[in-house]
Amino acid sequence: IKTPCSNCSGVGQVRKKQRVKLPIPAGIDNGVSLKMSGYGDAGLHGGPAGALYVFIEVEPHPLFNRDGDDLLLDLPLTISECALGAKKEIPSLLESAVSKLIIPEGTQSGKVFRVRSAGLPSVHGRGKGDLLIRAVIETPTHLSSKQKTLFKELAKEEESMQFPAKKSFLEKAKELFSKSTSKT
Repeated sequence: IKTPCSNCSGVGQVRKKQRVKLPIPAGIDNGVSLKMSGYGDAGLHGGPAGALYVFIEVEPHPLFNRDGDDLLLDLPLTISECALGAKKEIPSLLESAVSKLIIPEGTQSGKVFRVRSAGLPSVHGRGKGDLLIRAVIETPTHLSSKQKTLFKELAKEEESMQFPAKKSFLEKAKELFSKSTSKT
């Protein structure tokens, strides 16, 4: 090229920055790429522009975790709330309203409550996931002397209480122990 263009120096392409509005569909997840045809680098020898690929990284939420379209929430509960039952307000990610959840009497740690269609919208536009709320019993710390006394009284009463998981665990442990001693 005897007289190259002052803009491209004879290459035939000029680098330019361009602002692009990219519609992000509701419910999109980490690692998904979005393609915008015609917004990539210019084609060779006057060919059409390529595609722009945008890879999505969703920022983690301080309360909610995600499993597909389902939202997972660990709900800290006290021992008395699980034993006696309670009504709890549950935050929602997508709405400003709060949901009410009834914790039934005798709820065990790890019990999962399902609120249908309270999760994320499907990126494919069909329905919503569920909100899964897991009961997590929180043990109190820094007890006063009165609180310690009350817990000691409760501990004495535990002998007459029913603990289904503890009973099942002890039965399984005894069964395993008896099998291992009978083999020797």
